[in-house]
Amino acid sequence: MPQLTDLTQSIGYTFQQPKLLALALTHPSANAVSNSQRLEFLGDAVLQLCVSDWLYAEHPTLPEGQLTAMRAAMVCEDALYQVATYVGLDEHIRTVPTLKRNSRGRKSVMADAVEALLAAVYLDGGFEHAKAFVLRLWPSSGISHEIPVNSKSELQERLQAGAQAEPEYRTLSHEGPPHQRRFVAAVYCDGQELARGEGSSKKAAEQSAALRALKTLKQGGKL
Repeated sequence: MPQLTDLTQSIGYTFQQPKLLALALTHPSANAVSNSQRLEFLGDAVLQLCVSDWLYAEHPTLPEGQLTAMRAAMVCEDALYQVATYVGLDEHIRTVPTLKRNSRGRKSVMADAVEALLAAVYLDGGFEHAKAFVLRLWPSSGISHEIPVNSKSELQERLQAGAQAEPEYRTLSHEGPPHQRRFVAAVYCDGQELARGEGSSKKAAEQSAALRALKTLKQGGKL
């Protein structure tokens, strides 16, 4: 397993209490008593506050509803997984058996570890260091705090502008336990499948499918 100094360099924070970092990286499968679960609980709340504080300052004129939608996109499992991938977190998480790239639930494990890691930073250095952690890693991982595009609405407008039928969405499959569901949805126009997308909810999967259809359209592909 790589040295933890590699990870601290990646996240830009050095722990005064290294035991907190070790605890954040200990999955319940590796230790049933001393593990990251309590840190995950705290990290979820810290992340909500950090992102809320960030968005409130960056978008002083946006209404609550839009801020809530933006925050949801920045704290979801997919966003946390992006951060985990960016810092190579899977190489440091202690699980039994060792976490594999194609293992079931890998995304959830890595996302939970980001929350635990954030909580460890918060306990070790306070809120300002936790906020700096988020402000540094979220943009670096490609997660934007800008107003998200509603891909479904944009696709519908484009199709209507071309005198085509409204898009229709169908859920093709879903799997996993309630807290780790993965949905696959497809978008159709006049009975023709335009694209498919995945997400942790039906709405997320539909947005993903709409975004892929839009990319095809913008690249000059035929819908």
